[in-house]
Amino acid sequence: MHVVKKDLGSFEQTEVYQIVLENDNHVRVSIMTFGGTITEISLPDEKTGLQNIVLSLEKWRDYINNSIYLGANLGPNAGRIRNGYLMIGGKECNLSQNDGNHNLHGGFSPISFANWNIEKTEEHGEYVSLTLTTTLKDGQDGYPGERQITTTYQLDNSDRLTLEYKAVTDKDTYFNLSNHSYFNLSGDFSISGLKQYLSIEADSYVTNDEEYIPIKFSSVENSPYDFRKPITMEEQVRNYPNIPELNYSKGYNNGFDIRNAASKGKPALTLWNNDKTKSLRMFTDAPCVVIYSGGYIGSSTQLKGGTISSDSCAIALEAQDFPNTYELLNSSYHITGKDETYQRKIAYEFHY
Repeated sequence: MHVVKKDLGSFEQTEVYQIVLENDNHVRVSIMTFGGTITEISLPDEKTGLQNIVLSLEKWRDYINNSIYLGANLGPNAGRIRNGYLMIGGKECNLSQNDGNHNLHGGFSPISFANWNIEKTEEHGEYVSLTLTTTLKDGQDGYPGERQITTTYQLDNSDRLTLEYKAVTDKDTYFNLSNHSYFNLSGDFSISGLKQYLSIEADSYVTNDEEYIPIKFSSVENSPYDFRKPITMEEQVRNYPNIPELNYSKGYNNGFDIRNAASKGKPALTLWNNDKTKSLRMFTDAPCVVIYSGGYIGSSTQLKGGTISSDSCAIALEAQDFPNTYELLNSSYHITGKDETYQRKIAYEFHY
């Protein structure tokens, strides 16, 4: 078990670092202080030695303001809020509109594009960890409160990577924190991520309108959103060729209701590579996981290792509150007060 720190360069007069966590099984996770970004998760592989399974860019500066939030922490809010309108503590908040008329992933100055501070690293017999912190100003992108946000990344010898988010505020505010890593468990990003097998512990999902704004809950029964049994996303899309939402989203970009899984301590989802030799199980206390199948990744980005990106070359798994929560849940969503601590936990358990 060990932790390695490397100086990458500077961003807005602050130093950007890469921290590598490695366990005794040689599973390796690299995190960059810019965005709290996961830039690598490498698993042992008989043929290649180590194989990276998350979408990664060639140069660290390419992550600055990257439009697909690659590997970054999301906040103060993950997902879209219609018209940037949110009620917080009985007050109307007008959030920045950085996605047409809507607020996406927190606005123009989210935690995704901040250079986080290293609070500490730890090396123990059974795990290694990194803790990063960042601060959002009162009123930044329309959200109230000066907010202190902490993310701890812990890698243990059972090959589980746990992300634990904590946040405090000096005013009532809204937090919905997550991570935006894209996975292709084959490690070969020239193979479509839609060929991965997926199962989700969800009986219902969230339908979006044509601007990707969640509008209602729907049953997964007899739909391409039914992943209660393992099936590839490619097969589901092929089984339902005339679903408008799948067409304008170029695949999936939907929240799934995983509250039952969270309450029972069951994995919210399991993802397998195309030949089922590797898998990822996600455990979380979040009520929702958004599956974004990467339909708008694009085909012009230089990836680590020399590969060029393509649409759906990897899949994002975003454990979070339901997007557009104010409308979707009829205002019954959690506001964090100044005497409270917001917490969220996401764990990825790898098998190979």
